[in-house]
Amino acid sequence: MRTKNEYIKLLHSSDKVLVQRFGVRSLRLFGSVARDEHTSASDVDICVETETPDPFLIMDLKEYLENLFGCSVDIV
Repeated sequence: MRTKNEYIKLLHSSDKVLVQRFGVRSLRLFGSVARDEHTSASDVDICVETETPDPFLIMDLKEYLENLFGCSVDIV
């Protein structure tokens, strides 16, 4: 199980991919990870603002983040 700071570092290390491939303008962690209350069964909740609200691109972003984090991700 990763810490909140480890998730943030992973996001920062992927910032070029997130912007160029997925058109991400901003990301915000929320939920149990952001509050440091997550468990090994928790998912990562992320609020995403993109250039264009393309549902297929969001699904690809979700898959990318799940592979990056090694756990389930919820995007809003």
